[in-house]
Amino acid sequence: MIMLKNTYLRTINLTTLLVVTLYFTSYHTCLAIAAEVKKFGKASIVVEQNFTDDDAEIVILAKGIDEGLAKLKVFGPSGREILRLSAHDKILGVREFAVESAEPNVTDVLSAYPAGRYRFEGYTISGMRLEAVRNLSHVLPKATVVEMDKTSGTLSWTPVSGVKGYRLEFEREVKEIDVLKLTLELPSSVTDFQVPEVLLGPGDYQVGIAAISKNGNIVVVEKEFSINK
Repeated sequence: MIMLKNTYLRTINLTTLLVVTLYFTSYHTCLAIAAEVKKFGKASIVVEQNFTDDDAEIVILAKGIDEGLAKLKVFGPSGREILRLSAHDKILGVREFAVESAEPNVTDVLSAYPAGRYRFEGYTISGMRLEAVRNLSHVLPKATVVEMDKTSGTLSWTPVSGVKGYRLEFEREVKEIDVLKLTLELPSSVTDFQVPEVLLGPGDYQVGIAAISKNGNIVVVEKEFSINK
């Protein structure tokens, strides 16, 4: 009986040891995942002003890496939390969080979002932490002047110093229905675009030229025109 009792106790001890070992292994694995910090695939906070409409907005973007994002927090220069988002999909998560603020005038936007360093903090579905720090500048590029020669189909704009490039948006509307949308990213050396004749049928058009500064801020100028044939 004594031998059976000892064997039973040894079995209990081995089982307990195995459970405790598995517990601590899982615990330390979770700690390792939680402690691992990586950079966001992309993170940005910029001012985008529509010079024509006299409004502006803050645009915040946070893109993950291979694994889906589950949570995002953004903290302002004072350390105050200004944004908190969570993915409803708890299985795959989301590829990115993209947020635009309301669009009051530019003075109100700059007052609400002071210039300085903004800290991004996110978590993937498995609990991996992602971080980034981005600087928000209040320096905006100058507004360009847009001209459209309907006879030749040439769209041109005045150069803006200090920009890294332009974004051209060309839209055509027929009977209040959008039938064409064209977006081009152009280098700073380009200040005109020959619109293909096939795109210039009867209808109403809206052209937008966005000057993109090196700090990421954007100023858009829009122009509308119509063609009747």
